[in-house]
Amino acid sequence: MKLHKIILLSAISASGKSTYAADLALKHGYRICCADAIRERLSNISDQSNNSEIFNRIMPEQISLWIWAGYTVVVDITSPDKKTRKKFVEIAQRLDVKIESHYIMPDLERCKLWNEKRDRKLPEFVLDRQLQKWLTPSIDEGFSKVIEYKPIDRGGVAILAKDGVTNAIKKQNIKDV
Repeated sequence: MKLHKIILLSAISASGKSTYAADLALKHGYRICCADAIRERLSNISDQSNNSEIFNRIMPEQISLWIWAGYTVVVDITSPDKKTRKKFVEIAQRLDVKIESHYIMPDLERCKLWNEKRDRKLPEFVLDRQLQKWLTPSIDEGFSKVIEYKPIDRGGVAILAKDGVTNAIKKQNIKDV
């Protein structure tokens, strides 16, 4: 039985996904496949006409390589709807590994506050649009497990609460490898 898996983080932007992904990577040695890091790399390519095609190939290839190498992969991408998440469920099925959904319950006002503290701020209408598309992940999408986290802000420290238990997660300077 394979012990590695894919953990798909689902939440709107500025909700704490990247911080949570970094925390998982530090605690468990997982690998992060981060959409923002890939976009950042692609923005440095002079010919950007094929960015979406490249982007749609890079994430699945990166996930596959790490799974084949025996790692659990944390996918850090805004995945507010079933259509977006289906792509990753299909990758897990092809690789014959389990996929879990860890989602951060949307809190638009908190995300807007946290967005103001980010280096790469998004316009508020982007967060509004992501919330409009939001659909809570469920087992029937093909996930082996669905775990809900709720964002809490205590003195400027991002905290995610699961089942009433809170764990402080520190901002880490980890980039997708």
